[in-house]
Amino acid sequence: MVKHATSFSGSGLRDWLWQRFTALYMLVYLLLALGYILLCLPLEYTDWQALIHQRVVRIATVMFLFSFIIHGWIGMWTVATDYCSCTRLRQAFYAVMILYFGGCLLWAIEVIWSIP
Repeated sequence: MVKHATSFSGSGLRDWLWQRFTALYMLVYLLLALGYILLCLPLEYTDWQALIHQRVVRIATVMFLFSFIIHGWIGMWTVATDYCSCTRLRQAFYAVMILYFGGCLLWAIEVIWSIP
């Protein structure tokens, strides 16, 4: 079996399953967030502040962001693998995506956990 260093799990089936799992988690998270918004209308700043101060919400939000990064990486890896035949260009694209996704994730975690 061929393992790709840039693939998420090294297996097409596992990558497919990871992408479906992350999509399901993001759907559930967004439905719960939408439900909270609709049930607690009108929302004010203090309501949002009370919500984000809950540790469970912060952890769920970080997991959402991590799922979003995994989902996006698998999608971008698949597109680049399928449509970019130049190996150096594809590797440069992977490097840019790793830096971008990593930076976004670290910045988002810092924002979420630094809220007083």
